[in-house]
Amino acid sequence: GAETMDMDPMTIKGVWGFNGTERPGAVYLASVLATHAQKGLPAFGIYGHDVCEASDTEIPEDVKEKLLRFGRAAVPVINDRPDYKFEIGKGVLLKEGNDVTIVASGITVASALEAAEMLAADGISAEVINIHTIKPLDKDLIIASAKKTGKVVTAEEHSIIGGLGSAVCDCLSENHPTPVMKIGMQDVFGESGTAAALVEKYGLDGKGIYAKVKEFVS
Repeated sequence: GAETMDMDPMTIKGVWGFNGTERPGAVYLASVLATHAQKGLPAFGIYGHDVCEASDTEIPEDVKEKLLRFGRAAVPVINDRPDYKFEIGKGVLLKEGNDVTIVASGITVASALEAAEMLAADGISAEVINIHTIKPLDKDLIIASAKKTGKVVTAEEHSIIGGLGSAVCDCLSENHPTPVMKIGMQDVFGESGTAAALVEKYGLDGKGIYAKVKEFVS
């Protein structure tokens, strides 16, 4: 399967092994996934529940669902340290700072790190925390950072209502009241477009977060 599959390490792969009567894809799928594993590259295997005829032109409903859930833009690798250990409910301090804390999740983590570098050029020291699990929330890490910097910004590819921003606000209001600015979807309807274009439009890229944080701390 390797000779027919793009092995670009910067592209996330979703591989559908066609479950057909005349062309079973289980062997091909296993081959592609094994090749990716040998090279240390991520690949997501998809195999339909029902057997299909070779002449079928429709994608099975269960495969459609998996493809829709998988589809997303390629993102930078953040946690590539050999000593990194994923723990549910434990955030990761990616960059220390003194002037403001940026708490991010998902694709906005890379944007937050980019924004922090731009802020540093302006003399603003930003601390960046990756919160990969919102429930349970790493309250200790967030509270400790808020006590140090005095201002907190949350960034998420999600509505600012009921997500990371709301969870952080609940945590701080109960334990250490701190000014908070939430960056995310501002209670508006979404729209179609490329991931990069939408991230930029809604201010979730590095430049967008940088501009909002700078205004917040000024």
